[in-house]
Amino acid sequence: LLGFLPGALVGIALGIALGVSVICRRMLEPSMAGFYSMPKLALLPIFMLILGAGETARLALIALGTMLAMTIHVFDGVRAIDVGYVEMARNYGATPWMLLRKVHLPGALPQIFTGTRVTFGRALVISISVELVTGSPGLGNMIWLASQTFSTERLYVSVATVGLLGLLSQTTLRLLEKRVIRWRIR
Repeated sequence: LLGFLPGALVGIALGIALGVSVICRRMLEPSMAGFYSMPKLALLPIFMLILGAGETARLALIALGTMLAMTIHVFDGVRAIDVGYVEMARNYGATPWMLLRKVHLPGALPQIFTGTRVTFGRALVISISVELVTGSPGLGNMIWLASQTFSTERLYVSVATVGLLGLLSQTTLRLLEKRVIRWRIR
């Protein structure tokens, strides 16, 4: 959660900026596409060199992976908003701040929640992958140790725990989405 939250918030802000501003889109979209397609685990050694071998490198990697995926989801959500809504709000005197609050954020909320569900799963995968590679304490390390010592019970419990965490997070986010986006037709 410590790496996910900052990454998600920055991703939401960047996604809105890319969706609203042509200048931002031209400046940032090419580099975002390059970073998005890079395997995040391949960046771990670089992050460890810059940030040290501790928890900070893992959290930064989770934040980066979350931010990139969230940006794409929110960008698509903002771009999918009917131009007529934006023009109508402008015709009624909406300021850029009012457009953001009354048109862009509500219009992009379904994609923001989809992005949150997808990126939370990605954050979990990145976290466990880093633990597998570095041996830092956590479920990834538990899975690695169980597989190396042929402790099948611990291996199954560890993998099942990851699955339960995923199920719990997805269910919680779906319930939150139903409460926040009441106007969405299902």
